[in-house]
Amino acid sequence: MPRPIRPVALFLAALLVAGHSVAVPAQYADIPAGTATALQATLYFGMTSRDGSGVSEQEWADFLRTVVTPRFPNGFTVVGGYGQWRNGKKDEIIKEDSRMLVLTYVAGRKNEAKVDEIKAAYTKRFRQDAVFHTRTAIEIID
Repeated sequence: MPRPIRPVALFLAALLVAGHSVAVPAQYADIPAGTATALQATLYFGMTSRDGSGVSEQEWADFLRTVVTPRFPNGFTVVGGYGQWRNGKKDEIIKEDSRMLVLTYVAGRKNEAKVDEIKAAYTKRFRQDAVFHTRTAIEIID
């Protein structure tokens, strides 16, 4: 029976097609291929604050440098986008620019705490209601 294509594999393939090289980070070198001992978290950041002001590219770069990089210095991926969500309090659709932060890490409380710290720092710094967060067990394939 063929194995299903994993979203991570599609993402990495897209990077390769785009001309980027992808290397397995050193912290995963001892994880056998085909094991689900790593997690991938995707955090979705709205780029508009509650008061309607936007998060500038410089503010975003500073957030990555001062908050994300110290917690995940081995690397991460940022994807720019545009999205929408329903504000249940006002029953309205909010449309805004967004950034997706993709983190791959070894499962454990310490790394989960780092993800929570990133979310808390963003909501406080940029006056956000929340940061949407998904997490998936993944296989590291080199």
